Amino acid sequence: MRVNYSEDIYGWDKFSKFIFITGAFIALFKYGKLIGGLLIVYSFWRTRSGNIPKRVEEEMAFLSLGKSVKDYFLKFNRSNTSFSIKNTFGNLKGKLKERKEFLVTKCPNCKQKLRLPRGKGNILVTCPRCSYKFKLKT
Repeated sequence: MRVNYSEDIYGWDKFSKFIFITGAFIALFKYGKLIGGLLIVYSFWRTRSGNIPKRVEEEMAFLSLGKSVKDYFLKFNRSNTSFSIKNTFGNLKGKLKERKEFLVTKCPNCKQKLRLPRGKGNILVTCPRCSYKFKLKT
């Protein structure tokens, strides 16, 4: 005789809830009543199962698959145009702010991009790449 029935069953987990909701959704369609009903019955069977290690193993496989799918869509979303446009405008905003404080110029010898502080007057600039010296008004 069982003393505490709730300790002998697995109970609801994310996988069982997913199967139940999927079954309920499929059952709404005209030809999905049988498949939806079977999924709902299976989700209830999983929650009442006494084979707890097997149900935990299934749950871990489901969560692992869910993480893989989520990572794939996040990677896909990062390559999305809206993300790149937002990123471009963010970079443009930073560059405009930087241009107020610094003068960005190129070395006449090697074309290395240089960032010099504004408001210092005429200065002698030495290129860090080719050591070419030239005068510039900032």
